[in-house]
Amino acid sequence: GRDTFELIGHAALGECGRKVTIALVLAICWLALIAYAVLLADLLVPLVDFVPDIQSHVSNDNLRVLTLCGAMFLLSPMCYKNGLAALSFMCFASVGSVVIVGIVIVYRAYLVAGTTHMIHSVSPSRDVISVLVYSNYKWWPEDWVQALYVFPMFGVSFMCHFNALPTHQELSRPTRPRIRGVLILTMSVTCGLYFIIGVAGYLYAGDCTCGNILLNFGSNDLSIAFARAILGFVLMLNFPLICQPCRNALYRLILGCGCCANPPSSDAPDASASQECRQPSSSSQEAHVHVYLRESMEAHVGRRMGLEALDAFRPKDETVQQSAAMPTRTQRYLLTTLILAFSLMIACCASSVLVVWSILGSTVCFLVGLILPAMFWRRIIGISAGSRWYGAAGVLVWVTSLIAIMCTVLTILKLDSPACPPVKHPVSPAF
Repeated sequence: GRDTFELIGHAALGECGRKVTIALVLAICWLALIAYAVLLADLLVPLVDFVPDIQSHVSNDNLRVLTLCGAMFLLSPMCYKNGLAALSFMCFASVGSVVIVGIVIVYRAYLVAGTTHMIHSVSPSRDVISVLVYSNYKWWPEDWVQALYVFPMFGVSFMCHFNALPTHQELSRPTRPRIRGVLILTMSVTCGLYFIIGVAGYLYAGDCTCGNILLNFGSNDLSIAFARAILGFVLMLNFPLICQPCRNALYRLILGCGCCANPPSSDAPDASASQECRQPSSSSQEAHVHVYLRESMEAHVGRRMGLEALDAFRPKDETVQQSAAMPTRTQRYLLTTLILAFSLMIACCASSVLVVWSILGSTVCFLVGLILPAMFWRRIIGISAGSRWYGAAGVLVWVTSLIAIMCTVLTILKLDSPACPPVKHPVSPAF
C-alpha cells in the first residue's frame, strides 16, 4: 500500500527514512527551479537583445538580472496557486519544444559539419565573442578523470524514480508489464533525443560547446531565436509545476520536524459509502483510498472523465495522512515567496546551468536514483529474494556511493566554471 517514494522510505527506514526522502525531493525540485531560472536567463537575454540600443544603456550582468526578474514576475502568479490542472498539457508541450529545438540544431550542424566555420561563445564577463571552429573532432576524452563530470548529467537527465509509483497509479490498468512498457518507451525516446541533440551540438561547436548549446548561436539568428522563444515559453509554464511539489515537500518537512501544526482537516467518515466520501472536496487535506468496480474501470479505459468511485475510506496510518498534508493559504503564500526569492537570488549569481545540474546530479540524483532504492529494497525485500540479489544490491550501494563522492569532489572544484569553455584566441567580439 505504500504508493509514494516518501512512504517507501518510511516502510524501509522508519520516520527518519521518510524525512530523508522528503528532504531529497525538496532538494531536487529546488535545484531544478534554480536551473530553470538560469536557463530562462540564457534563453531570454538574446531575445531582449532585439530591442534597439538595449546594450548601450544596460550592462550584460544587469540585463540578465532584469530579464530574469521580469520572467519571475510574470510566472509567479501561477506558482501561488493550489492546483495546476489546467497545465496538464505541458507534458506534450515540453517534448514538442525539445523536438523543435533538436531539429533546428541538427539542421544547423548539418550545414557546417566537417568544415571550418564561425560560431559564437560567451566569455566569463558575459560578452558574446566569435570563435573559429575547425573540424578536428575528438572521439575520446583527453582526461578520463574529467570525464567523470558527465555522470551527474546522466543522473539528472534520467531522474524520474520518485515519479514511478504515481505514474503507475495513473494507468488505467496498472500492471507490471504496462508500467514496464511505459518506462522502456520513455527512456528510449529520451535517449534518442539526448543522443541526437548532443552529437549535433558537438558537430556544430566542437571544443567550444557551451553548457547550453543555444549560447553558441548568435542573438540575430532567426531560427535559433524561434527555438529560444518556444523553449523559454515552455520553461516558464513548467516552472510552477516544479514549484508546487517543492512547496509541498518543504511544508511536510517542516511539519514533520514539529515546526508548525497540521491544519484541521475537513470532516469525513472513516469508512462509509456516503456521498461526501464518494465525492470528496478538492480542498480536503486527508488521504483517501477510492474503490471502483472492475466493470466500470474496463468500460472507461482510455477516458479521463465520467468514472465515479463506488466507495472510499481513510487510511488509519497517521504517516499516510501526514504525507497528504497540504499548507493553508497563508502558509502556501509564505513558502512560495521564500522558494521564489531564494531561487531567484541564487540563479542571478550562478555562472552556468551546467554547475547547477552537476551539483544536483552528483549528490541528490545518485541518492534518489541508485543508493536509496537499493537500500530500501534490501530492507523491505531482504534476503528473501536470494543471497545473490541481496549481495548485488549491497555492491550497488557501495559502488555508486564511491562514484557519487568522486563526482561531488569534481563538482566542487568546478563551481566557478563559466557558461562556455575558455577560448584562447577569439576572433572578434560579436554584435
